[in-house]
Amino acid sequence: MTERGKVNVDDISLRSETPDDFAAIREILNLAFPEEEVAALVTHLRQTRGYDPELSLVSELHGTITGFVMFTPAFIESNGGTVPVMILAPLAVHPNWQKQGIGSLLTLHGLEQCRRLGNRIVIVIGHSNYYPKFGFVQAGLLGISIAQGKLEESKMVLGLVPGALDGVTGTVRLPTILDEA
Repeated sequence: MTERGKVNVDDISLRSETPDDFAAIREILNLAFPEEEVAALVTHLRQTRGYDPELSLVSELHGTITGFVMFTPAFIESNGGTVPVMILAPLAVHPNWQKQGIGSLLTLHGLEQCRRLGNRIVIVIGHSNYYPKFGFVQAGLLGISIAQGKLEESKMVLGLVPGALDGVTGTVRLPTILDEA
């Protein structure tokens, strides 16, 4: 990994991950989440039926992978049946490149990919002071519950198209592998 320097966001490229990226992604995940088994979780998610490489994205600066984001299908279980959603997790930027807009680029590109592929709702369990800038709101305020996560303000939802969240209430059901994480 190259030394940290000021990043010009125009020099960052965003693309789908490839198997050649897996080692660099694992390194970034281990550095970003040293106390958690996030890298192993991502490896398992890649082997699930819902894995879509178009929704598993990397940021690259002059040939160096600087960040990663993954979106995984799940659903909201409600009285009226189920509503498909995508889970944004994990989002990680190598410590040498953090706080320079790379996480925002990955998030925005990933949300646009989700929208382009026909997804309507995204769920995230994350920093309550970070994700609202993308339009995420507390899920509980809309009647959507998420069992994972300790703090209610960290459980957020975003409608990708107008009306996506209208009348949607219930409990988010994660893929088994995420539910056990």
